[in-house]
Amino acid sequence: MTRFRAGAGWRGLLGAALIVIGAAGCDNVAWGGASLRLEAPPSSGDDEADADLTAPAPPSLPEGNLLFAVSPSGDRGTAAAIAMVSAGQAAGLPPLDNPRLGPLLANRLAGIGELTLFAGGSRVGTAVVSGNLEEGGVCASLPQLEVGLELRPGLSDVDLFLALPRSNELWGHGEAGPPPQVRDVRAASLSMAGNLINEVGAVWPPSILGIRRDIQLFRGPDRLGVAASFLYRDRLDTSPPPAGSYSIFVMGEERPDSVHQTYGDFHRSGTDGKRAPRFLAQLDWDRDGDDEVVLEVFTEGQRGFRVLERDGDIYVDVLDVLCTPPA
Repeated sequence: MTRFRAGAGWRGLLGAALIVIGAAGCDNVAWGGASLRLEAPPSSGDDEADADLTAPAPPSLPEGNLLFAVSPSGDRGTAAAIAMVSAGQAAGLPPLDNPRLGPLLANRLAGIGELTLFAGGSRVGTAVVSGNLEEGGVCASLPQLEVGLELRPGLSDVDLFLALPRSNELWGHGEAGPPPQVRDVRAASLSMAGNLINEVGAVWPPSILGIRRDIQLFRGPDRLGVAASFLYRDRLDTSPPPAGSYSIFVMGEERPDSVHQTYGDFHRSGTDGKRAPRFLAQLDWDRDGDDEVVLEVFTEGQRGFRVLERDGDIYVDVLDVLCTPPA
């Protein structure tokens, strides 16, 4: 896959004790009432420090907030906890059956009563937690919650939301639907994909447009952004990858002069195993002024997620989360 964008002192004391005891047995020696007591030397504190260093640290979860991917079905849904996110980083979650960290995660999940739902980087509703989901759902290997959905009108076509536990933080109710389509921005995805094909020396398809499987426009920092998935001899799903197949994913942002690439991924699925991303959602979850991005990643027989963090003018990978298929 190619990504573009980084103990002799004690003997002395005992000898002194014997001399004093012998002296007490002589009639010509007056005993002044002196006594002898053996004590260990005072502690310098180093032993305690060493003990602290060797003691195991208490178990703890990564810092940050739980990030969920919510799959809707009517007014109900499934919320899968995919990562712990904080400023500039994202960490994977331990399995619930982990003897040290699993109970901590379970307690954290049990304390969540509501989730705030997001689409297009804006708040779009609330998910009320009704219990744990034991099987199925978005990702069988991740902890999941059953939720009831309360959504703004006009979002029936959204197939996956991002969500955070409800808090006192204020989130804007901005534009949640897709922006207007701009032909030149859409066409830029073809140029970015062609550049990657040339860079890695891959087989050219009969038509780059013919292998584009998904394209989405989104609102960038200043203007429109575009994200597109291309698959050569393959499909954007969990089917096995044919021999010789590859996947391309690109993102770019509109600038005054042109559309500039902000992220690119080329993967030879036919030889290295399938791993085909598509754009899922954006959200500034750490409130630093820049949207982070979550991709959905299709592999053979399963799906997963990839978290991208803004780094200047580009995006970089910070976490890959793979799901295991249901038993």
